[in-house]
Amino acid sequence: MIVQMSERARPGRFGNQLFGYFFLKMLQSEIGCEIRFPAWQGNALFNLQKTPGLLPPDESICFEELPRPEGFVLVHGANRANGPHAEIAAIRRYAELNTGVLELGGLFQYHSSTLATRKEMFRALFRPDRQLELQLDGSLAGFGLAGHPIVCVHVRRGGLPPLRGRAQNLLG
Repeated sequence: MIVQMSERARPGRFGNQLFGYFFLKMLQSEIGCEIRFPAWQGNALFNLQKTPGLLPPDESICFEELPRPEGFVLVHGANRANGPHAEIAAIRRYAELNTGVLELGGLFQYHSSTLATRKEMFRALFRPDRQLELQLDGSLAGFGLAGHPIVCVHVRRGGLPPLRGRAQNLLG
């Protein structure tokens, strides 16, 4: 079986694409399917091999109400706190039914504690390309930060509802 995720099936920006790609790699590892994913920035940043081109799907499914592309069947609502187990089991059933090409839609972002057993796989996949890593190391050294722990924070200034209550009080 081929499991793929087209651009219309994977909403959002780079971080969402990263989690979609990681979910496909988990599927490949656990059920032995072939995966297909459109070219994306991760190919260059992490030196990831491009997958073969997308094919017309035999089935199109998702596990989230929002956002659900047109033509996709909702199999069940993902419980992000429980991890990807139910979704992987559902896809395994499609494999047993000899589904040729299965298109997945959704975000595939689970609570990090449910992915702890896959930490090394995540780190191995998303290690910066060696040339990029050397450039980053040089930049950090220029700031006197070589060898120090780094904490990253993602702040989005648009597209989210206004803060209310306690969060508004904390952040002004």
